[in-house]
Amino acid sequence: MLRETKTTRRLIGMKPVYASFWASILVSLLWCFSTPGSAMAHDFLTEEEHAWLEEHRGRIDILTGYSAPPNAYINEYGEYEGFLVDVLHEIEDVLDFEFTARVFATWDELVEYSKTGDQFIIVGIAQTDARSEYLTFTDSFVKVPYVMVTQRSSPLETMGDLDGADVCTVANYAVNDFLAWQYPHISPIPVMDNLEGLRAVSTGQCGALITNQMYASHLIQEQGLSNLHIAGDSGYLNRLSAATAREDHMLFSILDKAMDQIPHARMHELYQQWVGGESGVSDATLAQLGWGLAVLGVLIIASWFWVWTLRRSVRLVRQSLRQSEAKHSVYVESSPMAMFIADGKGRYVDVNTAACRLVGFEREELLHMSIPDLSASPVEFDSPATPSFARLKETGRLQTETILRCKDGGQVAVMLDAVRLSGNRFMAFCQDITPRRAAENALAKSEERMALALESVRDAVWDWHVDTGEVYFSPRWYTMLGYAPYEMPQEFDTWSSLLHPEDVSKTMEILTSHMESGQPFQMEFRLRNKAGQWQWILDRGRVVEKDEQGKAKRLLGTHMDIAERKQIEDELTEAKVAAETANKAKSEFLANMSHEIRTPLNGILGMLQLMKSSPPRESHNEYVETAIQSGKRLTTLLSDILDLSLVEAGGLNITARPFSLAESLDTLSQLFCPSAEQKGVCLDITSDPLIPEPLLGDSTRLMQVLGNLMGNAIKFTDRGSVSLSAHVVPDRHHSRPGVLFSVADTGIGIDETLLERLFEAFSQAENSYSRSYQGAGLGLAITKQLVALMGGAMCVESSLGQGATFHVFLPLAKAPGQAAAVAAPKATLKQTGLDILLVEDDQVNRFTMAKMLEKLGHRAKTAVHGEQALDMMRESSFHLVLMDVQLPVMNGMEATRAIRQGQAGEHNRNLPVVAMTAYAMTGDKEKFLASGMDLYLAKPVDIAALKAVLAQAAGWS
Repeated sequence: MLRETKTTRRLIGMKPVYASFWASILVSLLWCFSTPGSAMAHDFLTEEEHAWLEEHRGRIDILTGYSAPPNAYINEYGEYEGFLVDVLHEIEDVLDFEFTARVFATWDELVEYSKTGDQFIIVGIAQTDARSEYLTFTDSFVKVPYVMVTQRSSPLETMGDLDGADVCTVANYAVNDFLAWQYPHISPIPVMDNLEGLRAVSTGQCGALITNQMYASHLIQEQGLSNLHIAGDSGYLNRLSAATAREDHMLFSILDKAMDQIPHARMHELYQQWVGGESGVSDATLAQLGWGLAVLGVLIIASWFWVWTLRRSVRLVRQSLRQSEAKHSVYVESSPMAMFIADGKGRYVDVNTAACRLVGFEREELLHMSIPDLSASPVEFDSPATPSFARLKETGRLQTETILRCKDGGQVAVMLDAVRLSGNRFMAFCQDITPRRAAENALAKSEERMALALESVRDAVWDWHVDTGEVYFSPRWYTMLGYAPYEMPQEFDTWSSLLHPEDVSKTMEILTSHMESGQPFQMEFRLRNKAGQWQWILDRGRVVEKDEQGKAKRLLGTHMDIAERKQIEDELTEAKVAAETANKAKSEFLANMSHEIRTPLNGILGMLQLMKSSPPRESHNEYVETAIQSGKRLTTLLSDILDLSLVEAGGLNITARPFSLAESLDTLSQLFCPSAEQKGVCLDITSDPLIPEPLLGDSTRLMQVLGNLMGNAIKFTDRGSVSLSAHVVPDRHHSRPGVLFSVADTGIGIDETLLERLFEAFSQAENSYSRSYQGAGLGLAITKQLVALMGGAMCVESSLGQGATFHVFLPLAKAPGQAAAVAAPKATLKQTGLDILLVEDDQVNRFTMAKMLEKLGHRAKTAVHGEQALDMMRESSFHLVLMDVQLPVMNGMEATRAIRQGQAGEHNRNLPVVAMTAYAMTGDKEKFLASGMDLYLAKPVDIAALKAVLAQAAGWS
């Protein structure tokens, strides 16, 4: 059919004589020329496509109406023209088909309609990912660069200059996707069309417009926007295509073939015509154009005859083509790619050698087979239940993976790439992907085994992507806490929301610290399980990926359920508490045992001493002395056991007070001189005059240490000497100042093999049934531990038969602000008898102590408990009270406090009270003195010690 073209419309503007003449000639020529063209238009369509096109004549829309010169716009005559309109006319000429125009006011409305409409064509649309979801595009028929339009005076010249500038683009144009991807820092301002954008740049509302070069060139010239120019290229090519709705497969196939029929040279000609066109011409130019059309008419007539001749030549070309196909078959046969050619019913009409090799059939066998014969799951080629083949017939292309059956009964996996040929035939290229499938299956099995391993291990695995907050939790993690995967999103916030409130701060602090250092970490915290209970978790993890700045990007680790371990730890803690309680009970038991043992010992030793002080009867003195020494030995043993128990239980306290070392050494000399003289051993005690006085330390424990060493030295020395020396140790080379004590003897010495265990409890250098020396082996063990408690050190030098030297270093320094203590004058013993109140509940001890007091020339009255003692003190006068501690009715400390409060009479408020008790453990003496007692006397009572205490108390009275 004949339609108006740009050329014919311009003829309307000619003078009547020229217009009527040349129009009639041109119309006649175009009619003649269109007849053979229309006949040729059907050669490239299939019969099915022809039938479909005829069936839908008048029912296919062309979406148009928007104004975007010079692509498409309404001219001054009210007619729709432009480059894309001419392309549409070319398509109509090729198909001999007229489309129905569906007009839209704006491009946005057109695009919105195309998302849901069908049976339409759009000419001149760029393909984008978003549009591909609802449109199918032909190959692009023109590539139009997008340019940057600015004012001529603008400094903006490149896309890099647009950072921070106001940039305009037409809404919903494909260039917006390009800018978002390539220049994310540019935020375009949308305008309705290109003319609005150009005017915005011209008036300074926008700094630049990114638009189609055709639009820019045409509108700048047409609108007279002389202050604008094309500043540079945007880097984006607008590839214009034709498109149909995605579901219109038949219409797309027809349109795609029609576009292929339009020569590229014709497209280029149309493009140059509109890009370089002017808005109007003069009459002289029109006259010249008329003569040109005359020449064109002649050329068209000549072309018609040329086309007629060309159709004749086509048959010859086809014959040549068949010969070419024969040559082409040689190339196909030698190709390593398996090729199958099938007809419209799926029957193989040709295969190459590679195809036979792929499936194992001979060529003659395959030519008697069809597609279902080779398919591992037989299908009917024309069945509508096979959408893949239906898509192949409709779109002309199919790419998929499938499995072919081999002659030997095996199978081969192939990648099938099929195309539609002319004559309703199909060619399929098949590539063997069996090795790839095997690798994929192996990978899948490996992943399956990994998943099974993760499910079977006790630890749960987590994988945290720090930048996104996503965390992968293995199935074990959900099982451990009792949640289902859908109940707990795989996010960091999910995990942190389960943390115990008391553990949040510490956990986050550790996590942050290790993320910064990159070091592996381990921590414990509690997570809330589905039952609402707090479950202890051991978390181990490490940073496995960092970003360019070195910050942690990904962490990987495990969670271990340690609830059972925590329960065991709690049980161990309880067991430890129980053990400590038992140890305390043991100490209390030992204290009670000490009391119970010392009480009868007091009676025994007291009686023996009385016997000794009485006139001799048949030489009993030897037996009495033996009994006394045995009792003292038993007392010493009890004291050592109690001290050892206190040291091991941590109950022995070291109290530092100012003391005189000279007095302590003098006391040791008085204590050990008699025993040394008895054995004929020389005793020598010396002290360094540089040692300051007084010293700060625990003099009681020092005397115990030195006393144990001196006693052992005399005990194991039968001849020679025993010496004790004290030397000051100055502060040199950052060492501690103090005093070095050395106790040396010329006794039996110690075997070097026994030195290592010499300081163990119950250990002796001589350990056999025939030991020559008595002792329980506790002294040195207690001594070493006491030295350690005082912050000192101890060692020994000895060899068998050469004596032994024990060195003890103690960090003793001068007491600050203390002058040397002046020995108090000894109290003058009172010769007259004292009136003494003896408070003792044990009958034997009461009798023994009363007799001992009478023996010393004193008068004693007795009371059984504290209340009785208070009553007797109200009725009688006494010089002092000997008070037992553990008493019935009212104990000794309660009675003493009552005395100090005046309950025994005001005249007795300051009466001396001496504690006489079997409680002899560390701290007991201090406790009794704090209750108001004045002096302390431990049971069993030595008569000499009793005499000294009474003398001291009498001096106060």
